[in-house]
Amino acid sequence: MPGKWFADIAFESLNCGGERICGDTFAYRRIRTEHRTVAVLSDGMGHGVKANVLSTLTASMMVNFAPVKEDIERSARIILNNLPVCSVRKISYSTFTVVDIDHATEEVAVAEHDNPRSIVLRESEPLSLQREATVIRGHGNRPQTVYTSRFTARQGDRIVLVSDGITQSGRGTDGQPFGWGEERLAEFIGRIVQRNPRRTAGELAIDILNEAWNNDGRCSQDDMSCAVIHFREPKRVLLASCPPARRNQYREYTATIRGFDGTKILCGHPLAEIYAREQHADIVRPFSETGEPSPVWHIPGIDLTTEGTGVLSRLFDLLSDGDAFPQEREPAAEVRRLLLSGDEITLMMGTRKNAEESSYFPGEFELRRQLLRRIASLLENRYGKELKICYI
Repeated sequence: MPGKWFADIAFESLNCGGERICGDTFAYRRIRTEHRTVAVLSDGMGHGVKANVLSTLTASMMVNFAPVKEDIERSARIILNNLPVCSVRKISYSTFTVVDIDHATEEVAVAEHDNPRSIVLRESEPLSLQREATVIRGHGNRPQTVYTSRFTARQGDRIVLVSDGITQSGRGTDGQPFGWGEERLAEFIGRIVQRNPRRTAGELAIDILNEAWNNDGRCSQDDMSCAVIHFREPKRVLLASCPPARRNQYREYTATIRGFDGTKILCGHPLAEIYAREQHADIVRPFSETGEPSPVWHIPGIDLTTEGTGVLSRLFDLLSDGDAFPQEREPAAEVRRLLLSGDEITLMMGTRKNAEESSYFPGEFELRRQLLRRIASLLENRYGKELKICYI
């Protein structure tokens, strides 16, 4: 998606002590046709299954509204008009915070209902955002307030969303009789980012969760959830397979690989030989401990070089089954690790079908092309990666 940065999104949660399921739900959706990302954190009333069902319903509704491109305030109104209300406490059965990111304009809109206030950090300092309050007559004509805010994001900005299990952690203790609170939480996050500006979204979410858990004496008194959105430079990965169709394209093809700004993976020995020859580089194929040739070669400037169709086929299996247990030091597992570490992935495939030096069996080119298409579909739809496929 266009924009100067990539939205790195991470979520961590901890169940209330003794519960088997978390009552908080986090969901997000990248809408590539509109260059938008929508993220929702919802907290169901109470704990356990009932709370989880209510928060899941709220988050799912909000995320499913996203492709319609409704105004964020209108979406909140629809949610509140349909959520049931507790007959005793007279409040909604679930809360929510919605973040709508427009990657083209770099504008971010936030809508909050009964959740702790979202924290936006620029460098290590929290931004003071103007929040507009809108009273909505929800279910049973009861007034409920939604706060909306907007800002233009910059690379390096972070948005932190938490459930009240985080801000209320430590409540009743001598050190924090009223709980951790939003202000001290923001100070804590600022100190972490100041000490380590390269802290990832996932690492920061874990830092916050661990501190809240410590506040509660390592026995959480409520469901704790934390989502972090970090606008940063995207991590790019290139996977190239098959030589190009014509010999006069070899130099251009290999120069493109060499000049790629990111992690580089080559799959296939013919392409590896062409790259090494065109770039005047050495290609080394070590032997395994059993004396057999290794399926991984070493080429200066290339992060990983492996065999072709067999590795791609195994890679597809590993991506299809997220719980698959790879063999020790398996090349396909290393390819998967590198691909999943990236945000923007480019698949380059040469279209050579037959050549005198080719060792391909009949139909191997089409098989490899189909494999790459299926791998691209998995990376994009299941793992949320940005994909670009180039045929040469």
